[in-house]
Amino acid sequence: IDGPRVIDFGIARALDASTRSAEGLTKAGAVVGSPGFMSPEQVRGEKVSYASDVFCLGAVLAYAATGRMPFGTDEGGLHSLLFRIATEEADLTGVPEPWQGVVSACLAKEPEKRPTPEELLTSIEDMAGADGTPGGAWLPGEVLAELGRHAVQLLDSEDPEDRVPVGAAPAAGFGPPPAAYGPATPPW
Repeated sequence: IDGPRVIDFGIARALDASTRSAEGLTKAGAVVGSPGFMSPEQVRGEKVSYASDVFCLGAVLAYAATGRMPFGTDEGGLHSLLFRIATEEADLTGVPEPWQGVVSACLAKEPEKRPTPEELLTSIEDMAGADGTPGGAWLPGEVLAELGRHAVQLLDSEDPEDRVPVGAAPAAGFGPPPAAYGPATPPW
């Protein structure tokens, strides 16, 4: 088991004419993105750059590691969530130790203080263990062992010689067909 590959990055869709403008893909008052993953500069309506993407990646990594949004949810209202993103520090409780520095750097409030994509890649490569897995195992040992046992059972049950080819008819039996249950004619 080498860990998850993809989590929900939101719904990708083509933007229609109602959200397009001469300046780009949005218009005044329109918000594009999942609020809990927006960067402070996006929340404030400022220009965004790769640094905004780095911030969003940090939010996704924090969520992937903990199952919680790093700035909470919008249950208290969307404006409250956006205010927390713009002004408060992220809650990184539960982010594994090797990842805390990387995630924290990605979530810096000022875009110029965030790592560049190249610096981020170098940081992650530096954390890699001998097997190339950043930060070691992502699941507790007992869980990995149990998953390994299940994987072996699945692989053992998939012996190619035992498989019936797709579209193959079942083997014909010997002897007469099984007797039907109940009377041969309806009771009415």
